[in-house]
Amino acid sequence: MSEPLKEADFLTDLEIAQRWGVCDKTARRAIKALEKAGGFPRKDPLFGGKRYWPAIDAFMKRRAGLIVASVPTDGEENWDDEAPAPRRRTRPSLAVTR
Repeated sequence: MSEPLKEADFLTDLEIAQRWGVCDKTARRAIKALEKAGGFPRKDPLFGGKRYWPAIDAFMKRRAGLIVASVPTDGEENWDDEAPAPRRRTRPSLAVTR
């Protein structure tokens, strides 16, 4: 038995338009605007000038607010949500006599 073909991961702009459910002209304008704004996946010359669909899908979900983009931190830790550390026991001060 033959297994059904999996949907392709690399798509032409026309195939992207079909997945989006818009005409070719609308998709071309949208892609051009999204590329200009930055972050839209570029065509990959190694794969015949097609775009990687999972990257496009993730980009569009972030754009629509369905996925919150992770923001790298500056490495500073925030411990405000944790319980305060127990106080260290110290020896009582010795009275100084002279």
